[in-house]
Parts: sequence; structure tokens; C-alpha cells
Amino acid sequence: MKPITCLKWYDQNNIFVGSADGSINQFDIRQKSNSQPIFQGNEHESCLINLCLPKFHPYSLVSASENRLIIFWDLRKIQDYRSFLPGKSGSLLSFDQHNWLNVFATSTKKEGILIYDWNSNLISKFRNYNTFSTSKIGNIRKIKFHPYRLLLGVASESNFSVFSPTKKKRKK
Repeated sequence: MKPITCLKWYDQNNIFVGSADGSINQFDIRQKSNSQPIFQGNEHESCLINLCLPKFHPYSLVSASENRLIIFWDLRKIQDYRSFLPGKSGSLLSFDQHNWLNVFATSTKKEGILIYDWNSNLISKFRNYNTFSTSKIGNIRKIKFHPYRLLLGVASESNFSVFSPTKKKRKK
């Protein structure tokens, strides 16, 4: 197993482990031998950056890797999953799934922050602008949703901001 990049507890006995080689392993701590995973996923080809277990979909695992591949796993039928490639270019810097709402967010250096609904429809985006009248967000290191409200914390190397994403209004 390559270096571990992310961990996520499923319940009091099961933990998911994401690795730099893109593999996902699930371990049950009740087993005598913790060295044997009860699930292995190898669909990612690059370093995993986050694993999420959304509470609104109790049997789902969402994994995201640096090459922008996001996979929505159904834990009841582990071979049944769907994948999504957000944005157009750049490697994924950060990913987070809201616990209670059907939204997730990604950040890339080139495209900034993109927010999608559970069906992978773009809801909102924030770009890194560096103009005279606005301050640059900077290279985004981490994004994290508020546990209950639709607020997104964004951290760069030396500062942070909080955004409230809203659905785009369409012109008629």
C-alpha cells in the first residue's frame, strides 16, 4: 500500500483508507487481522485527496483524486458506481461533499471553486481573480462545507474566506 492520504470512518467499526496510488481499502477493526481489507477499490489512477460519506445517502461513498475523477460508490453493491470528471482542466486540489445537502465542491488552480449538485450539474463557481479592486483568494489548499448550513470555507496558504454558494439565475 502506498502512503495514506485520507481516512474516513463509516461507523464505529469500519474505516476507509485512501492512498497515494488511488486505491481505497475498507477495514473492519473487529477482525483479528487488520491487514486484510474487506473492500478494495482501484478505479482511481492518481492520488486520492478526499473520501466523503454523505449522511443524506447512507450507503454512499464519494472519492476524489488529483486527476479530477470523482466516483460515487454504492456500498450495498460495490461494483455499482458512477464517475464524474468536473471542470475542464487542471488537477484537483481539494474536494468536499456536504453532509446533509445534495452538493459537493471541487477546487483547481485554473478554474477556482466549482460547486455541483448530486447529479453533477454545475450550481455555482468562484474564480481566482487578481485585480486592483479585489483581493486574490490565492492557491486554494482546502475547502470544507459547514456541517449544517450551505457555507463553504476556503483556505489558502495564509488566509481563508467563507462563501455562500447560490444557484445561478438564468436569463430568459
